[in-house]
Amino acid sequence: MKAKLDFTNVNDGFKLIPKGEYPCFLFDVNHKETKNGDDMYVLVLRVASGEYKGRQLFYNLPVMPSTM
Repeated sequence: MKAKLDFTNVNDGFKLIPKGEYPCFLFDVNHKETKNGDDMYVLVLRVASGEYKGRQLFYNLPVMPSTM
């Protein structure tokens, strides 16, 4: 089954946080695997204060034998 989708006029209102330094706290950590089968932790950070307070940032932290 094929679907033809047109997202031309879609605006989800999502705006990226500009590059910079933000006070954050570690909100959550999830364990996943990389494409190669290595362990990886996905860190979920939340901005603690300022204009972007409450926004989330994600950081992938792969754990491979070469990082030990």
